Amino acid sequence: MNPMILATNSQPKADTFKEPVRVTKENRNQSFASMLSEIEENPRLNSFWKQQKKKLLEKSYEFEANWTYQMFKLMRNSVDKSGFISGGQAEGIFQEMLDHQYCDTMSKNHNFGIATSIYNKLSKNLPQ
Repeated sequence: MNPMILATNSQPKADTFKEPVRVTKENRNQSFASMLSEIEENPRLNSFWKQQKKKLLEKSYEFEANWTYQMFKLMRNSVDKSGFISGGQAEGIFQEMLDHQYCDTMSKNHNFGIATSIYNKLSKNLPQ
């Protein structure tokens, strides 16, 4: 008998169909600091898992900041420069650094929901 037929006819496990993590108005508006303090105040987690959740949260926000930076970069490249006043290469470097800083700040303070979604999805596998 073909093993593929057996695999498709077998019953799925009960935990296969879990409810997807949804970004709601409540958890979307949580800032980085509030989510971090929520991890710290959880009495059920030992220090190792708190550390892991903090790292996951930081990397989620870092991903959101990088995604936002790429969006900024594409928007800047779509605008034509007049060339009347050009700062040259130094202006380009400064603008990149400034955009990175803007994106880091925006990601930590004005959550777009990307970091929250990533964190919620990946933290399901960690102890609550």
